[in-house]
Amino acid sequence: MYHVAYQCIYTKQGNMTAGSDGKTINGMSLARIEKLIDSLKDETYQPNQSKRMSIPNKK
Repeated sequence: MYHVAYQCIYTKQGNMTAGSDGKTINGMSLARIEKLIDSLKDETYQPNQSKRMSIPNKK
């Protein structure tokens, strides 16, 4: 399932935009996917905090 998801997003425009962890789709590899799957299975996965931005309101 993860491999199919990767294939679906790899060819999309904007896929080289860095995420909150600073990594792009270009850095994905089979080893990285397997490491993610293993950490999800043994419940040690710790997601990074997302970037928080304040948008000022017009008054």
